Amino acid sequence: MPESQPLHLFDLPVDLLSLILQPLLTAPDGGIISLCPCTASPVNPVPIFLTHPSLYAIAHPIFYGPANTFVLDLTQGHASHVRRFIENAAEDLPGDVEWSGRQQQTQNHVLLRHTGGRFLLLSQEARRKVHRLEMRIDKLRGWLWDELGLFLRDMAVRGDLSDLTLLVDYSAGTKERTKSTSRAFLREKKTVFEKPPLEGLVRLLADPGIRMASLRVKGRHDRAWCDFHQGGDCILKSFLRVREGGDDVMKKKQDEEVVEIDWRAILRVVDPEAKRTAVGWHAEM
Repeated sequence: MPESQPLHLFDLPVDLLSLILQPLLTAPDGGIISLCPCTASPVNPVPIFLTHPSLYAIAHPIFYGPANTFVLDLTQGHASHVRRFIENAAEDLPGDVEWSGRQQQTQNHVLLRHTGGRFLLLSQEARRKVHRLEMRIDKLRGWLWDELGLFLRDMAVRGDLSDLTLLVDYSAGTKERTKSTSRAFLREKKTVFEKPPLEGLVRLLADPGIRMASLRVKGRHDRAWCDFHQGGDCILKSFLRVREGGDDVMKKKQDEEVVEIDWRAILRVVDPEAKRTAVGWHAEM
C-alpha cells in the first residue's frame, strides 16, 4: 500500500485558506484599527504577508477588506500626533524627493513592513487597498484637509475605498453654544461648509467610487447643522427642555447623541449647480 503524501498548506482550496486566515487578520471589537501613531494596531499582518506570495495574495484582501474598519481619529490630542508624524516623515526625505514619488523612491520597503498602522496613509500601495475608513474630527481645523486631503483623495479616486464615514464629535469638552437664530448668524454659520476642512470632506463623500458614505455629528452641535438632519431645531428643543427641568440629564444625553446628516443637502446648498460635487484630481501621487 503506497504511503500517503503529506498535505501541503497550499493544497488546500483558497476558500478554506481564507477561513483559516480570517481570525488572524481581523481586528477584535468590530474590526477597528486605529491609524494614530499613539495607538498600536491590534493586528499584525506582516508575518503572514511575508510568508509566501501566494499567501499574500489571499491575505491582503482580507486585511484591507470590509472586515476591518480603519479609523483616522483626529479628536483631542490625536490630531497633533497625526500631523506631527506626517511632518516628521516629510522632513526625513531627501530635499530633491517630492511627495508624489517618495513611496517608491525612499520609504517603500520600510512602510510596507508596517502596513495597517500609523504608516498606512504614507504607503501608497497600502492605503489604496483600504475598503472601509472612518474619520473622526472634533474641531474644524483647516489644516486637516490641507495635510490629509491628498491621501484621502488618492484612496477614493485611485484606490478601493468604498465605505467612508465622517464623524464630527462635539461631545469632548462640550461648551455652551450660542443660541442666536438670526438670519445673519445662520448665513454666517453656513459658510463653514464652504471652506476647509468640511468643503473638501463633504465633496469626498460624493465621489462616485464611494458606495457607502455617511456624515454624522455627535453631541451639542452648532446651529448650522440643524438644517441638514431630521428632528428640526436642536436649539429650540434644548430651550424647551431646560424650561421643563432636567437640564443636566438633558445635556448628558445630548453629548452622547449621534445624528445622521444629509450631506447631499449640504452640497445642494453650497453648490446648487453641482459643479464641484465630486472630488477633483489635480496632482499625480
